Amino acid sequence: MELIIQLKTEKTKINEKIKLFYQKQKLLYRKKNKRIICLLDIAIILAIVFNLGAVLITNVLVIKAEPETKFMEMNPAAAEAGNYELHPDSKESFKLFNFLIMNWFFIIAGYLIVRSRIYNNLTLTLVGFYVLYILTGTCLDFFNNFGFILGVWLYA
Repeated sequence: MELIIQLKTEKTKINEKIKLFYQKQKLLYRKKNKRIICLLDIAIILAIVFNLGAVLITNVLVIKAEPETKFMEMNPAAAEAGNYELHPDSKESFKLFNFLIMNWFFIIAGYLIVRSRIYNNLTLTLVGFYVLYILTGTCLDFFNNFGFILGVWLYA
């Protein structure tokens, strides 16, 4: 019985040493590749800005195409509180908005979790591809809308 207890204590000590080793490796690798990790952080921030810009440009295009459109409230709680007129499609649109916010939450949370586990070239490469995938999708949406609005302004 004493042998089992002794082996378990040795096992926990070894596991603690392994954990400390990985933590030191992560810190050393992050110090070594600080600029690349910083570029990945900037790329995620750019992805968020491009996504918000695409939404803004889309809304500008809709308002410009139909200037007589009357503004209505999409949020049912805000419509009740402020005595605003509720849009007929507000429930579906509000669900889509909530879905978009949840997606961005999971994208950012996933990035932060994966970013905290970078300790070698493979994980850094995988995080780079993850950020590139997110950035490509948001940039395409933004530049598609931006190109359209520039075309409207140039040829109108």
